[in-house]
Amino acid sequence: MTGEKDIHFMNEDELKQHWREYAENHKDEFLNSLFANIRKRRHKWAILTAGAPGSGKSEVIDSFYGQMMQYYVHIDADDFRKKFPNYNGANAADYQKGTTKLVDWAFRRAIDADQSFILEGTFNSQSSARNINLLRYRSR
Repeated sequence: MTGEKDIHFMNEDELKQHWREYAENHKDEFLNSLFANIRKRRHKWAILTAGAPGSGKSEVIDSFYGQMMQYYVHIDADDFRKKFPNYNGANAADYQKGTTKLVDWAFRRAIDADQSFILEGTFNSQSSARNINLLRYRSR
């Protein structure tokens, strides 16, 4: 090992910081795969879905936008979380800081690229409020 602490011996705060740093170090990999093969539309759209975990946000998106998804970047913390090593569903909280950063970066990239997107989440964080305000400001 190169001086790194084994994740199996990290406390909760260390784990959260570890996965945040992992997200930073792999940001391009996460985002490039998200934006790959997305076609641009002449008129861009921002679709925001919010709700409690398990409330059916993804199912609604899939049913309404199934064939149209080629035109939308689908930004969802759950999708990012599934790509992290050692993620198993029960340890979702350990990855929250990392996935929140990835959602923020993906959101900003979509805005900067004038790309249509769907932002799916609970919108229960300060960064969610900042992102919505940024969207409102940019759309004027």
